[in-house]
Amino acid sequence: MKRNYLYILILPFVGATGFALLKPVIPIWVKEISGRSLYAGLAASFFMIGRAIMAPLGGMVHDRGVPLKKLILFSLGGSTAIFLLFPLFNSTSAILFLNLIWGVMSGLLWPQLQLFAGRSSEGMRMSRNLTLYYMAGVGGVATGNGILGFVVPFFSSQIKLPQSYRFVAFISFLLYLVIFLILIFKKTPQIIERKEVNKRTGWWSILFIPSFFAGFIFEIIRSIYLIYLKESMRMDMSSIGKFLMMAGLLGMLFSYPLSLIADRKGVEKVVILPIFLYGIGSIMLPLIRSIPLVFVVYTILRIAQSSFLPLSRSFIIGEGGEMGTRVGFLNTAMNLGSMVGPVISGFFYDIFAARSILLSFLPVFISGIIFILTGVYIWGSISRSE
Repeated sequence: MKRNYLYILILPFVGATGFALLKPVIPIWVKEISGRSLYAGLAASFFMIGRAIMAPLGGMVHDRGVPLKKLILFSLGGSTAIFLLFPLFNSTSAILFLNLIWGVMSGLLWPQLQLFAGRSSEGMRMSRNLTLYYMAGVGGVATGNGILGFVVPFFSSQIKLPQSYRFVAFISFLLYLVIFLILIFKKTPQIIERKEVNKRTGWWSILFIPSFFAGFIFEIIRSIYLIYLKESMRMDMSSIGKFLMMAGLLGMLFSYPLSLIADRKGVEKVVILPIFLYGIGSIMLPLIRSIPLVFVVYTILRIAQSSFLPLSRSFIIGEGGEMGTRVGFLNTAMNLGSMVGPVISGFFYDIFAARSILLSFLPVFISGIIFILTGVYIWGSISRSE
């Protein structure tokens, strides 16, 4: 662990901090430049398209012999250069193009870091180290949000000024530059080669289903469901922020003991637990109208999210074979779910918001059923293989 701390903890923390600083600024920046919400939406879509395309391609490149460190340095250096270019332009087309390239670099960077966190771990520590990797990322997002809201002195009071956006982009540039320079001179820890000795036909591919719907429901919650909380449950933005923060922290804390259990009992036996939790939470969410119950159910979903992401990657890496391609496709599945979830849910919400909360969030309810069926299928596969 000591030799790998840079890749497992510091790099995802710093990377997520820079990401959380700049990501929410881009749509606002584009809206200020263009005057149209459409282009702000395109900025978000371009980024996700870049990630979705590049994640499996980067995995394929690694599976064909390109070292992880070279891919990490290339994508990290590319992101650093893009952050430096953002402050130099103030046109809609330029910002949209840079955001697309940033998405490509992000799609290359994060799956490779996940691979490194898993492949530089001994068998009994893989799930734990991947969970620590994700916890570091969550901490980085919280830090980036905190810097954005409290440390950047003129961001909140003068958000319309272009120099505010440029200043945020420059902070992200400095964060990525420091870690990029450290990595150039840092000796790479040993990578553990894994042969495909535990292959289960169809096992890794079935994980695409919960990965897709995990992105699907969480992007709905981060967009359409927040509108519901504000409009129908009368929660103000301050309360919603505290609500999301507390549930996120609880989810992160519960994920760590699950990773220890997975390392001892077998990750294939534990990964079904967050899938069932996804199902239970997704089915219950459209049925409740009490804020305390919403908090409990959302916390269940956060536990599922914080556990499923590292455990699913741990399973894929432990299987061996073309793990880079498979991890990349898992990331792509989640990105695709994030892209289509808010669009479908927004359509239902516009039609049924005044009539029925269940119908308004019917896509979430149906996702819960799919999670349960997927968990039952995997459980059956485990039973048959024993």
